[in-house]
Amino acid sequence: MAQTTDPFYEKFGKRLRRARAHAGLTQEVASGLLGMDQTNLSRLELGKQGITLKDAYRFSDLYKVPFDHLVMAESPLDTED
Repeated sequence: MAQTTDPFYEKFGKRLRRARAHAGLTQEVASGLLGMDQTNLSRLELGKQGITLKDAYRFSDLYKVPFDHLVMAESPLDTED
């Protein structure tokens, strides 16, 4: 049976990827600064892995974006490519 992706995590992952790009960081650098495996960051950005609020806050702090831009229903990060 194929694993489905939760729409929230899918949207969160896209926002996370955009925020990282705006911060000028690679997955390798960002994951190293956060002390996590690059594979986990990749899975987060693909929406294939859940995240705790604490870790979402750590990303917002590292990427210098407001926390709510990562987790709210609508976000300015949704309209950027």
